[in-house]
Formats: sequence, C-alpha cells, structure tokens
Amino acid sequence: MNYSLKVDDTEIKTGTFTSSVVVTEAEIVAKSSGQGQKSFVLEVTDVAGNTGISSAVIVTVDLTAPTGSVTVPTYSTSTTFNATIAGSDTGGATLS
Repeated sequence: MNYSLKVDDTEIKTGTFTSSVVVTEAEIVAKSSGQGQKSFVLEVTDVAGNTGISSAVIVTVDLTAPTGSVTVPTYSTSTTFNATIAGSDTGGATLS
C-alpha cells in the first residue's frame, strides 16, 4: 500500500505503508506554513487502487520558546529576602 500524509492539504510525505508513518517536526515546518494549528490527514491506496482517508487530527505546532525571569535584591543585610520569578508562553501558559 502507498500513503500520502497531508498537513493542511499540503502533501508532506509519501511512501510505502507498512504499519506506521513517522514524520519529524522539521518535515512539518519545512513543507507547511510554520506554526499554529495543523490538520493532519493520511491517505492510503492499495494495489487495486482503492483509497482510504483518515479522519483529520488537529495538532498545534509551537516553535516559540517561553520566556522567564528572576528578580532578587541587589544588596541585602537581612538573612531573608524575596525573589520574584515570572514566566510566560505565547500559547497562553503563565507562571508567576
């Protein structure tokens, strides 16, 4: 059987189907429109020409690293002090 893996209707990988299809992040990014939500569909064709198409699977590709910071006093004579940590991600997750 032959297969065609499509992301957002763009064919990114083809070959002979055995039991699974492996695709790397680099293949997805190189042949699709970067990051964001992607719709994956697998199309398989047997030797008789019959074609089956999978249901779409939605995956979010996030290539932007989260940010973080730590703030501490520059000088303190006390044995205790407060430190502030903060972080954020464009995907909506936050830490504070």
